Amino acid sequence: MRAAIVSLIPIALFAQDTRCTVEGMVVNSSTGEGLRRAVVFLRRSDASRSSPAPASYTAATDSEGKYVFSGLDPGSYVLSAERNGFTPARYASSVKLDPGQKASGLLVLMTPHAVITGRVLDDEGEPVVGAEVQASTLGYLQGRKQLTRAAGATTNDLGEYRVYGLPPGRYFLSVTARSNPLVAPAEEYATTYYPRTTDPAAAVPIPVPAGAQMRNIDVTLARTRTVSVRGKVECDIDGQQRTMFLSLTPRLTMGIASMGVGSRGAAVQADGTFEISRVAPGSYMLMATATVDSKRYATRVPLQVGGTNVEGVQVAIRAGTTIAGKVRVEGRSDEKLAGLNIGLLSWESGGVIYGPMPNAKTEADGSFKLEDVGADRYTFQMTRLPDGHYLKSVRSGSVDVMASGLEVSGAVSPLDVLISPSAGAVEGTVIDPRTDKPSSGATVVLVPRAEERSELYQRVSTDQEGRFRIRNLVPGEYKLYAWEEVPPYAWMDPDFMRGMENKGEAVSISEGGMVKLQAKLIFER
Repeated sequence: MRAAIVSLIPIALFAQDTRCTVEGMVVNSSTGEGLRRAVVFLRRSDASRSSPAPASYTAATDSEGKYVFSGLDPGSYVLSAERNGFTPARYASSVKLDPGQKASGLLVLMTPHAVITGRVLDDEGEPVVGAEVQASTLGYLQGRKQLTRAAGATTNDLGEYRVYGLPPGRYFLSVTARSNPLVAPAEEYATTYYPRTTDPAAAVPIPVPAGAQMRNIDVTLARTRTVSVRGKVECDIDGQQRTMFLSLTPRLTMGIASMGVGSRGAAVQADGTFEISRVAPGSYMLMATATVDSKRYATRVPLQVGGTNVEGVQVAIRAGTTIAGKVRVEGRSDEKLAGLNIGLLSWESGGVIYGPMPNAKTEADGSFKLEDVGADRYTFQMTRLPDGHYLKSVRSGSVDVMASGLEVSGAVSPLDVLISPSAGAVEGTVIDPRTDKPSSGATVVLVPRAEERSELYQRVSTDQEGRFRIRNLVPGEYKLYAWEEVPPYAWMDPDFMRGMENKGEAVSISEGGMVKLQAKLIFER
Protein backbone atom coordinates (compact mmCIF):
# COMPACT_ATOMS: atom_id res chain seq x y z
CA MET A 1 0.00 0.00 0.00
CA ARG A 2 2.86 2.40 0.88
CA ALA A 3 4.53 1.86 -2.53
CA ALA A 4 1.29 2.69 -4.31
CA ILE A 5 0.99 5.97 -2.38
CA VAL A 6 4.58 6.98 -3.14
CA SER A 7 4.14 6.31 -6.84
CA LEU A 8 1.19 8.68 -6.99
CA ILE A 9 3.00 11.69 -5.49
CA PRO A 10 5.28 12.46 -8.50
CA ILE A 11 2.28 12.22 -10.82
CA ALA A 12 0.31 14.77 -8.79
CA LEU A 13 3.30 17.08 -8.56
CA PHE A 14 3.94 16.81 -12.28
CA ALA A 15 0.30 17.67 -13.04
CA GLN A 16 0.52 20.67 -10.72
CA ASP A 17 3.76 21.86 -12.33
CA THR A 18 2.17 22.01 -15.78
CA ARG A 19 -0.31 24.69 -14.69
CA CYS A 20 0.42 28.20 -15.93
CA THR A 21 -0.12 31.77 -14.76
CA VAL A 22 -0.71 35.01 -16.64
CA GLU A 23 -0.47 38.35 -14.86
CA GLY A 24 -0.05 41.97 -15.77
CA MET A 25 -1.76 45.36 -15.81
CA VAL A 26 -4.38 47.26 -17.75
CA VAL A 27 -3.05 50.77 -18.38
CA ASN A 28 -4.45 54.08 -19.60
CA SER A 29 -2.37 54.67 -22.74
CA SER A 30 -2.60 58.45 -22.33
CA THR A 31 -1.51 58.75 -18.69
CA GLY A 32 0.31 55.48 -18.00
CA GLU A 33 -1.85 54.88 -14.92
CA GLY A 34 -3.36 51.52 -14.06
CA LEU A 35 -7.09 51.17 -14.69
CA ARG A 36 -9.18 49.78 -11.86
CA ARG A 37 -12.34 47.75 -12.51
CA ALA A 38 -11.39 46.87 -16.06
CA VAL A 39 -12.73 43.50 -17.25
CA VAL A 40 -9.94 41.30 -18.62
CA PHE A 41 -10.61 38.34 -20.92
CA LEU A 42 -8.27 35.42 -21.62
CA ARG A 43 -9.53 33.18 -24.41
CA ARG A 44 -7.97 29.90 -25.46
CA SER A 45 -7.26 30.10 -29.19
CA ASP A 46 -6.04 26.54 -29.73
CA ALA A 47 -8.20 24.54 -27.30
CA SER A 48 -9.05 20.99 -28.33
CA ARG A 49 -12.24 19.11 -27.62
CA SER A 50 -10.36 16.86 -25.23
CA SER A 51 -9.18 19.77 -23.06
CA PRO A 52 -11.06 19.91 -19.72
CA ALA A 53 -10.37 23.64 -19.36
CA PRO A 54 -13.02 26.22 -20.25
CA ALA A 55 -12.56 28.12 -23.50
CA SER A 56 -12.20 31.48 -21.76
CA TYR A 57 -11.51 33.15 -18.42
CA THR A 58 -12.54 36.51 -16.97
CA ALA A 59 -10.97 38.67 -14.28
CA ALA A 60 -11.31 42.22 -12.95
CA THR A 61 -8.39 44.55 -12.27
CA ASP A 62 -7.67 45.73 -8.73
CA SER A 63 -7.18 49.29 -7.52
CA GLU A 64 -3.77 49.41 -9.25
CA GLY A 65 -5.01 47.98 -12.53
CA LYS A 66 -3.44 44.55 -11.95
CA TYR A 67 -4.93 41.20 -12.95
CA VAL A 68 -3.99 37.55 -12.46
CA PHE A 69 -5.07 34.33 -14.17
CA SER A 70 -3.82 31.10 -12.56
CA GLY A 71 -4.32 27.38 -13.01
CA LEU A 72 -4.18 27.63 -16.79
CA ASP A 73 -3.48 24.80 -19.19
CA PRO A 74 -0.50 25.23 -21.53
CA GLY A 75 -1.44 26.56 -24.94
CA SER A 76 -2.07 29.72 -26.92
CA TYR A 77 -4.35 32.47 -25.61
CA VAL A 78 -5.78 35.82 -26.68
CA LEU A 79 -5.72 38.54 -24.01
CA SER A 80 -8.10 41.52 -24.14
CA ALA A 81 -9.78 44.07 -21.88
CA GLU A 82 -12.85 46.30 -21.73
CA ARG A 83 -13.82 49.28 -19.58
CA ASN A 84 -16.39 52.05 -19.73
CA GLY A 85 -14.97 55.18 -21.32
CA PHE A 86 -12.24 53.31 -23.20
CA THR A 87 -11.88 51.53 -26.52
CA PRO A 88 -11.76 47.71 -26.14
CA ALA A 89 -8.15 46.59 -26.45
CA ARG A 90 -6.12 43.45 -27.04
CA TYR A 91 -2.63 42.48 -25.99
CA ALA A 92 -0.26 43.04 -28.90
CA SER A 93 0.21 39.36 -29.71
CA SER A 94 -1.04 35.92 -28.73
CA VAL A 95 0.13 34.59 -25.37
CA LYS A 96 1.83 31.20 -25.75
CA LEU A 97 2.25 29.23 -22.52
CA ASP A 98 4.59 26.30 -22.09
CA PRO A 99 3.91 23.79 -19.28
CA GLY A 100 4.45 25.44 -15.91
CA GLN A 101 5.18 28.88 -17.41
CA LYS A 102 4.42 32.13 -15.56
CA ALA A 103 3.89 34.96 -18.02
CA SER A 104 4.15 38.24 -16.12
CA GLY A 105 4.22 41.94 -16.94
CA LEU A 106 1.71 41.70 -19.79
CA LEU A 107 0.40 45.24 -20.35
CA VAL A 108 -2.92 45.87 -22.07
CA LEU A 109 -2.97 49.51 -23.20
CA MET A 110 -6.45 51.04 -23.31
CA THR A 111 -7.21 54.26 -25.17
CA PRO A 112 -9.66 56.66 -23.50
CA HIS A 113 -12.67 57.79 -25.47
CA ALA A 114 -12.91 61.36 -26.74
CA VAL A 115 -15.81 63.81 -26.99
CA ILE A 116 -16.84 66.37 -29.63
CA THR A 117 -19.19 69.15 -28.55
CA GLY A 118 -20.55 72.26 -30.22
CA ARG A 119 -23.66 73.97 -31.55
CA VAL A 120 -25.70 73.75 -34.72
CA LEU A 121 -26.94 77.10 -36.09
CA ASP A 122 -29.07 78.16 -39.03
CA ASP A 123 -27.96 80.75 -41.57
CA GLU A 124 -29.22 83.54 -39.31
CA GLY A 125 -27.26 82.32 -36.30
CA GLU A 126 -30.25 80.85 -34.49
CA PRO A 127 -29.91 77.47 -32.68
CA VAL A 128 -31.33 74.44 -34.49
CA VAL A 129 -33.29 72.10 -32.24
CA GLY A 130 -33.50 68.33 -32.84
CA ALA A 131 -30.82 68.19 -35.55
CA GLU A 132 -29.11 64.83 -36.05
CA VAL A 133 -25.32 65.09 -35.70
CA GLN A 134 -23.11 62.25 -36.94
CA ALA A 135 -19.39 61.72 -36.49
CA SER A 136 -18.04 59.52 -39.29
CA THR A 137 -14.65 58.02 -40.03
CA LEU A 138 -13.00 57.59 -43.39
CA GLY A 139 -12.05 53.97 -43.98
CA TYR A 140 -11.25 51.71 -46.88
CA LEU A 141 -13.04 48.72 -48.39
CA GLN A 142 -11.78 46.97 -51.53
CA GLY A 143 -9.55 49.97 -52.22
CA ARG A 144 -12.41 52.48 -52.01
CA LYS A 145 -12.75 55.24 -49.46
CA GLN A 146 -15.96 55.27 -47.50
CA LEU A 147 -17.52 57.33 -44.74
CA THR A 148 -18.87 55.17 -41.95
CA ARG A 149 -20.91 56.41 -38.99
CA ALA A 150 -19.04 56.12 -35.69
CA ALA A 151 -21.36 57.90 -33.23
CA GLY A 152 -24.10 60.49 -33.14
CA ALA A 153 -26.19 62.88 -31.05
CA THR A 154 -29.25 65.16 -31.24
CA THR A 155 -29.15 68.88 -30.53
CA ASN A 156 -31.03 70.28 -27.52
CA ASP A 157 -33.08 73.45 -27.22
CA LEU A 158 -29.90 75.56 -27.35
CA GLY A 159 -28.66 73.83 -30.48
CA GLU A 160 -25.99 72.06 -28.46
CA TYR A 161 -24.78 68.52 -29.14
CA ARG A 162 -22.35 66.13 -27.47
CA VAL A 163 -20.92 63.16 -29.38
CA TYR A 164 -19.08 60.87 -26.95
CA GLY A 165 -17.42 57.45 -26.89
CA LEU A 166 -15.00 58.23 -29.74
CA PRO A 167 -11.68 56.42 -30.16
CA PRO A 168 -8.83 58.69 -31.32
CA GLY A 169 -8.88 59.43 -35.04
CA ARG A 170 -10.00 61.84 -37.72
CA TYR A 171 -13.74 62.48 -37.84
CA PHE A 172 -16.07 64.06 -40.36
CA LEU A 173 -19.03 65.80 -38.76
CA SER A 174 -22.36 65.96 -40.59
CA VAL A 175 -25.67 67.54 -39.54
CA THR A 176 -29.16 66.78 -40.84
CA ALA A 177 -31.93 69.09 -39.64
CA ARG A 178 -35.65 68.51 -39.48
CA SER A 179 -37.93 70.39 -41.85
CA ASN A 180 -38.19 74.06 -40.89
CA PRO A 181 -41.65 75.64 -41.39
CA LEU A 182 -39.99 79.08 -41.70
CA VAL A 183 -37.96 77.96 -44.73
CA ALA A 184 -39.52 77.63 -48.17
CA PRO A 185 -40.07 73.92 -49.02
CA ALA A 186 -38.04 74.27 -52.22
CA GLU A 187 -35.05 75.68 -50.34
CA GLU A 188 -34.22 73.51 -47.34
CA TYR A 189 -31.21 73.07 -45.15
CA ALA A 190 -29.26 70.20 -46.70
CA THR A 191 -27.11 67.71 -44.81
CA THR A 192 -24.13 69.88 -43.95
CA TYR A 193 -20.57 68.74 -43.29
CA TYR A 194 -18.23 70.63 -41.00
CA PRO A 195 -17.45 73.45 -41.35
CA ARG A 196 -20.17 74.28 -43.93
CA THR A 197 -20.39 72.22 -47.10
CA THR A 198 -22.91 69.84 -48.65
CA ASP A 199 -20.20 67.82 -50.43
CA PRO A 200 -18.61 65.10 -48.24
CA ALA A 201 -15.48 65.28 -50.40
CA ALA A 202 -15.03 68.94 -49.31
CA ALA A 203 -15.56 68.26 -45.61
CA VAL A 204 -12.73 69.14 -43.22
CA PRO A 205 -11.69 66.30 -40.90
CA ILE A 206 -11.41 66.97 -37.18
CA PRO A 207 -8.30 65.40 -35.60
CA VAL A 208 -9.34 63.94 -32.24
CA PRO A 209 -6.56 62.81 -29.84
CA ALA A 210 -7.16 60.09 -27.26
CA GLY A 211 -9.38 61.29 -24.42
CA ALA A 212 -9.70 64.79 -25.89
CA GLN A 213 -12.58 67.19 -25.24
CA MET A 214 -13.07 68.86 -28.63
CA ARG A 215 -15.20 71.90 -27.81
CA ASN A 216 -16.84 74.63 -29.88
CA ILE A 217 -17.05 72.54 -33.05
CA ASP A 218 -19.96 74.59 -34.42
CA VAL A 219 -21.74 73.90 -37.70
CA THR A 220 -23.79 76.46 -39.62
CA LEU A 221 -26.31 74.75 -41.88
CA ALA A 222 -26.09 75.36 -45.62
CA ARG A 223 -29.30 76.14 -47.46
CA THR A 224 -29.82 74.59 -50.87
CA ARG A 225 -32.61 74.07 -53.37
CA THR A 226 -34.29 70.73 -52.81
CA VAL A 227 -36.67 68.68 -54.90
CA SER A 228 -38.98 65.70 -54.56
CA VAL A 229 -38.47 62.21 -55.96
CA ARG A 230 -41.68 60.39 -56.88
CA GLY A 231 -42.32 57.00 -58.39
CA LYS A 232 -43.74 53.54 -57.91
CA VAL A 233 -42.48 50.23 -56.57
CA GLU A 234 -43.72 47.03 -58.17
CA CYS A 235 -43.36 43.67 -56.45
CA ASP A 236 -44.63 40.56 -58.23
CA ILE A 237 -43.75 38.11 -55.45
CA ASP A 238 -46.81 36.24 -54.15
CA GLY A 239 -47.42 36.13 -50.42
CA GLN A 240 -49.93 36.67 -47.64
CA GLN A 241 -48.10 39.49 -45.88
CA ARG A 242 -46.05 42.15 -47.63
CA THR A 243 -44.30 45.31 -46.43
CA MET A 244 -42.07 47.58 -48.50
CA PHE A 245 -39.63 50.32 -47.66
CA LEU A 246 -37.32 52.71 -49.51
CA SER A 247 -34.04 54.38 -48.64
CA LEU A 248 -32.06 56.98 -50.58
CA THR A 249 -28.30 57.01 -49.93
CA PRO A 250 -25.63 59.26 -51.47
CA ARG A 251 -23.46 57.41 -53.99
CA LEU A 252 -19.75 57.82 -54.73
CA THR A 253 -18.63 61.43 -54.51
CA MET A 254 -15.06 62.17 -55.54
CA GLY A 255 -14.13 58.57 -54.76
CA ILE A 256 -15.84 58.60 -51.35
CA ALA A 257 -18.82 56.38 -50.61
CA SER A 258 -21.19 57.47 -47.86
CA MET A 259 -22.07 54.16 -46.24
CA GLY A 260 -25.28 55.04 -44.45
CA VAL A 261 -24.21 58.65 -43.89
CA GLY A 262 -26.92 61.01 -45.09
CA SER A 263 -29.42 58.22 -45.88
CA ARG A 264 -33.11 59.08 -46.18
CA GLY A 265 -35.99 56.69 -45.64
CA ALA A 266 -39.47 56.73 -47.16
CA ALA A 267 -42.62 54.67 -46.83
CA VAL A 268 -44.27 52.93 -49.77
CA GLN A 269 -48.04 53.41 -50.03
CA ALA A 270 -50.48 50.54 -50.47
CA ASP A 271 -50.61 51.14 -54.23
CA GLY A 272 -46.79 51.12 -54.46
CA THR A 273 -46.35 54.86 -54.91
CA PHE A 274 -43.76 56.81 -52.95
CA GLU A 275 -42.48 60.35 -52.51
CA ILE A 276 -39.19 61.46 -50.98
CA SER A 277 -39.09 65.20 -50.34
CA ARG A 278 -36.27 67.61 -49.49
CA VAL A 279 -33.70 65.87 -51.69
CA ALA A 280 -30.64 67.95 -52.50
CA PRO A 281 -29.04 67.67 -55.96
CA GLY A 282 -26.54 64.85 -56.23
CA SER A 283 -25.93 61.22 -57.10
CA TYR A 284 -27.85 58.62 -55.11
CA MET A 285 -28.66 54.94 -54.79
CA LEU A 286 -32.36 54.21 -54.30
CA MET A 287 -32.85 50.89 -52.52
CA ALA A 288 -36.23 49.19 -52.21
CA THR A 289 -36.84 46.27 -49.87
CA ALA A 290 -39.87 44.01 -49.66
CA THR A 291 -40.59 41.56 -46.87
CA VAL A 292 -42.97 38.88 -48.11
CA ASP A 293 -44.07 36.24 -45.59
CA SER A 294 -40.96 36.93 -43.46
CA LYS A 295 -38.62 36.62 -46.45
CA ARG A 296 -36.70 39.70 -47.58
CA TYR A 297 -36.08 40.81 -51.16
CA ALA A 298 -34.32 43.91 -52.42
CA THR A 299 -33.26 45.85 -55.48
CA ARG A 300 -31.43 49.12 -56.10
CA VAL A 301 -31.62 51.83 -58.72
CA PRO A 302 -29.00 54.52 -59.38
CA LEU A 303 -30.55 57.99 -59.36
CA GLN A 304 -29.22 61.37 -60.45
CA VAL A 305 -31.03 64.37 -58.91
CA GLY A 306 -30.80 67.85 -60.39
CA GLY A 307 -32.62 71.11 -59.80
CA THR A 308 -36.13 69.90 -60.69
CA ASN A 309 -38.46 67.27 -59.28
CA VAL A 310 -37.78 63.70 -60.37
CA GLU A 311 -41.00 62.02 -61.54
CA GLY A 312 -41.98 58.54 -62.64
CA VAL A 313 -39.17 56.52 -61.05
CA GLN A 314 -39.92 52.83 -61.59
CA VAL A 315 -38.56 50.30 -59.12
CA ALA A 316 -39.20 46.59 -59.68
CA ILE A 317 -38.63 44.00 -56.95
CA ARG A 318 -38.40 40.50 -58.35
CA ALA A 319 -37.75 37.09 -56.90
CA GLY A 320 -34.07 36.26 -57.06
CA THR A 321 -32.27 33.78 -59.31
CA THR A 322 -30.97 30.40 -58.16
CA ILE A 323 -27.34 29.87 -59.14
CA ALA A 324 -25.95 26.35 -59.06
CA GLY A 325 -22.29 25.43 -59.08
CA LYS A 326 -19.67 22.89 -58.18
CA VAL A 327 -16.24 23.06 -56.60
CA ARG A 328 -13.52 20.72 -57.83
CA VAL A 329 -9.88 20.22 -56.86
CA GLU A 330 -7.22 20.45 -59.53
CA GLY A 331 -5.67 17.03 -60.15
CA ARG A 332 -7.87 15.23 -57.64
CA SER A 333 -11.31 13.66 -57.71
CA ASP A 334 -11.63 12.02 -54.30
CA GLU A 335 -11.26 14.98 -51.92
CA LYS A 336 -14.17 15.66 -49.57
CA LEU A 337 -15.46 19.18 -50.04
CA ALA A 338 -18.38 19.55 -47.64
CA GLY A 339 -18.81 22.76 -45.65
CA LEU A 340 -16.93 25.27 -47.80
CA ASN A 341 -18.45 28.76 -47.63
CA ILE A 342 -19.60 30.26 -50.94
CA GLY A 343 -20.81 33.87 -51.10
CA LEU A 344 -21.35 36.91 -53.32
CA LEU A 345 -20.49 40.56 -52.60
CA SER A 346 -21.63 43.57 -54.58
CA TRP A 347 -19.02 44.50 -57.21
CA GLU A 348 -19.85 48.21 -57.50
CA SER A 349 -20.57 49.16 -53.91
CA GLY A 350 -17.30 48.01 -52.38
CA GLY A 351 -18.64 44.74 -51.04
CA VAL A 352 -21.87 46.12 -49.56
CA ILE A 353 -24.96 44.07 -50.34
CA TYR A 354 -28.25 45.96 -50.76
CA GLY A 355 -30.49 43.17 -49.55
CA PRO A 356 -30.01 39.56 -48.40
CA MET A 357 -26.45 38.33 -48.78
CA PRO A 358 -26.27 35.31 -51.11
CA ASN A 359 -24.36 32.48 -49.43
CA ALA A 360 -24.28 28.70 -49.33
CA LYS A 361 -22.24 25.74 -48.12
CA THR A 362 -20.94 22.99 -50.35
CA GLU A 363 -22.07 19.38 -50.21
CA ALA A 364 -19.60 16.49 -49.96
CA ASP A 365 -19.27 16.35 -53.76
CA GLY A 366 -18.56 20.12 -53.93
CA SER A 367 -21.96 21.12 -55.30
CA PHE A 368 -23.80 24.19 -54.01
CA LYS A 369 -26.79 26.44 -54.71
CA LEU A 370 -27.10 30.18 -54.11
CA GLU A 371 -30.79 31.00 -53.62
CA ASP A 372 -32.65 34.24 -54.34
CA VAL A 373 -29.75 36.16 -55.87
CA GLY A 374 -30.98 39.61 -56.85
CA ALA A 375 -30.12 41.42 -60.08
CA ASP A 376 -26.65 42.95 -59.66
CA ARG A 377 -22.98 42.46 -60.49
CA TYR A 378 -21.12 40.41 -57.89
CA THR A 379 -17.68 39.47 -56.66
CA PHE A 380 -17.31 35.75 -55.91
CA GLN A 381 -16.13 34.90 -52.39
CA MET A 382 -15.00 31.58 -50.94
CA THR A 383 -13.80 30.82 -47.40
CA ARG A 384 -12.93 27.81 -45.23
CA LEU A 385 -10.88 26.23 -47.98
CA PRO A 386 -8.91 23.12 -46.96
CA ASP A 387 -5.47 23.94 -45.61
CA GLY A 388 -2.91 24.33 -48.39
CA HIS A 389 -5.53 25.19 -51.06
CA TYR A 390 -6.34 28.39 -52.90
CA LEU A 391 -9.08 29.56 -55.25
CA LYS A 392 -7.69 29.29 -58.77
CA SER A 393 -10.59 30.08 -61.13
CA VAL A 394 -14.34 30.64 -61.30
CA ARG A 395 -16.17 30.46 -64.61
CA SER A 396 -19.80 30.80 -65.64
CA GLY A 397 -19.98 29.45 -69.16
CA SER A 398 -17.33 31.45 -71.07
CA VAL A 399 -17.18 34.26 -68.47
CA ASP A 400 -14.17 34.60 -66.16
CA VAL A 401 -16.04 35.61 -63.00
CA MET A 402 -12.90 36.47 -61.04
CA ALA A 403 -11.81 38.99 -63.66
CA SER A 404 -15.08 40.63 -64.70
CA GLY A 405 -17.53 39.78 -61.91
CA LEU A 406 -20.75 37.81 -62.07
CA GLU A 407 -23.56 39.67 -63.83
CA VAL A 408 -26.99 38.53 -62.65
CA SER A 409 -30.04 39.73 -64.56
CA GLY A 410 -31.84 36.43 -65.13
CA ALA A 411 -30.73 32.84 -65.58
CA VAL A 412 -27.01 32.24 -64.93
CA SER A 413 -24.87 29.41 -66.25
CA PRO A 414 -23.64 27.04 -63.50
CA LEU A 415 -20.43 28.10 -61.77
CA ASP A 416 -17.34 25.96 -62.26
CA VAL A 417 -15.08 26.63 -59.25
CA LEU A 418 -11.53 25.28 -59.35
CA ILE A 419 -9.31 25.19 -56.27
CA SER A 420 -5.67 24.13 -56.25
CA PRO A 421 -3.91 22.09 -53.52
CA SER A 422 -0.63 23.94 -54.19
CA ALA A 423 -1.00 27.16 -52.20
CA GLY A 424 2.09 29.06 -51.17
CA ALA A 425 3.21 30.44 -47.82
CA VAL A 426 5.48 33.11 -46.38
CA GLU A 427 6.96 33.34 -42.89
CA GLY A 428 9.58 35.38 -41.14
CA THR A 429 10.40 37.92 -38.46
CA VAL A 430 9.79 41.66 -38.22
CA ILE A 431 12.74 43.67 -36.88
CA ASP A 432 12.46 47.15 -35.41
CA PRO A 433 15.35 49.12 -37.00
CA ARG A 434 15.48 51.46 -33.99
CA THR A 435 16.46 48.63 -31.66
CA ASP A 436 17.47 45.79 -34.02
CA LYS A 437 15.13 43.57 -32.02
CA PRO A 438 12.04 41.61 -33.07
CA SER A 439 8.79 43.61 -32.98
CA SER A 440 5.75 41.98 -31.40
CA GLY A 441 2.23 43.06 -32.34
CA ALA A 442 3.26 44.52 -35.70
CA THR A 443 0.66 44.53 -38.48
CA VAL A 444 1.99 42.46 -41.38
CA VAL A 445 0.19 42.82 -44.73
CA LEU A 446 0.85 41.01 -47.99
CA VAL A 447 -0.21 43.25 -50.89
CA PRO A 448 -0.66 41.87 -54.46
CA ARG A 449 1.43 43.72 -57.05
CA ALA A 450 -1.06 43.58 -59.93
CA GLU A 451 -4.56 42.30 -59.21
CA GLU A 452 -6.91 44.25 -56.95
CA ARG A 453 -8.98 41.32 -55.71
CA SER A 454 -9.62 41.93 -52.03
CA GLU A 455 -9.13 38.29 -51.05
CA LEU A 456 -5.48 38.43 -52.20
CA TYR A 457 -4.64 40.90 -49.43
CA GLN A 458 -3.54 39.03 -46.32
CA ARG A 459 -3.08 40.49 -42.83
CA VAL A 460 -1.60 38.95 -39.66
CA SER A 461 0.11 40.20 -36.49
CA THR A 462 3.52 39.20 -35.19
CA ASP A 463 3.71 37.09 -32.04
CA GLN A 464 5.73 37.70 -28.86
CA GLU A 465 8.96 36.91 -30.70
CA GLY A 466 8.14 39.11 -33.70
CA ARG A 467 7.37 36.11 -35.92
CA PHE A 468 4.61 35.76 -38.48
CA ARG A 469 3.30 33.20 -40.95
CA ILE A 470 0.80 33.61 -43.81
CA ARG A 471 -0.54 30.45 -45.45
CA ASN A 472 -2.82 29.36 -48.30
CA LEU A 473 -1.56 32.02 -50.70
CA VAL A 474 -2.40 32.39 -54.36
CA PRO A 475 0.85 32.17 -56.38
CA GLY A 476 1.97 35.53 -57.73
CA GLU A 477 3.97 38.67 -57.03
CA TYR A 478 3.45 40.53 -53.76
CA LYS A 479 4.98 43.08 -51.46
CA LEU A 480 5.11 42.56 -47.73
CA TYR A 481 4.74 45.49 -45.32
CA ALA A 482 5.04 45.53 -41.52
CA TRP A 483 3.61 48.56 -39.73
CA GLU A 484 3.85 49.62 -36.11
CA GLU A 485 0.55 51.47 -36.60
CA VAL A 486 -1.64 51.67 -39.69
CA PRO A 487 -5.30 52.68 -40.28
CA PRO A 488 -7.52 49.64 -40.93
CA TYR A 489 -7.48 48.64 -44.61
CA ALA A 490 -5.39 51.69 -45.58
CA TRP A 491 -3.16 49.29 -47.53
CA MET A 492 -6.01 48.97 -50.05
CA ASP A 493 -5.99 52.72 -50.75
CA PRO A 494 -3.70 53.68 -53.68
CA ASP A 495 -3.16 57.18 -52.26
CA PHE A 496 -1.90 55.80 -48.96
CA MET A 497 0.31 53.17 -50.59
CA ARG A 498 1.90 55.57 -53.04
CA GLY A 499 4.43 56.66 -50.41
CA MET A 500 5.11 53.10 -49.25
CA GLU A 501 6.55 51.55 -52.40
CA ASN A 502 10.17 51.53 -51.14
CA LYS A 503 9.28 50.33 -47.64
CA GLY A 504 8.03 46.87 -48.51
CA GLU A 505 9.77 43.56 -49.23
CA ALA A 506 9.19 41.97 -52.64
CA VAL A 507 7.79 38.43 -52.36
CA SER A 508 7.35 35.95 -55.21
CA ILE A 509 5.01 33.07 -54.31
CA SER A 510 5.28 29.94 -56.46
CA GLU A 511 2.99 26.90 -56.59
CA GLY A 512 3.39 25.12 -53.24
CA GLY A 513 6.37 27.35 -52.38
CA MET A 514 7.50 28.65 -48.99
CA VAL A 515 9.26 32.03 -48.71
CA LYS A 516 11.23 32.97 -45.59
CA LEU A 517 12.32 36.55 -45.00
CA GLN A 518 13.09 39.26 -42.50
CA ALA A 519 11.07 42.47 -42.73
CA LYS A 520 11.78 45.92 -41.31
CA LEU A 521 9.17 47.62 -39.17
CA ILE A 522 7.60 50.75 -40.67
CA PHE A 523 7.16 53.14 -37.74
CA GLU A 524 6.46 56.35 -39.64
CA ARG A 525 5.08 57.27 -43.02
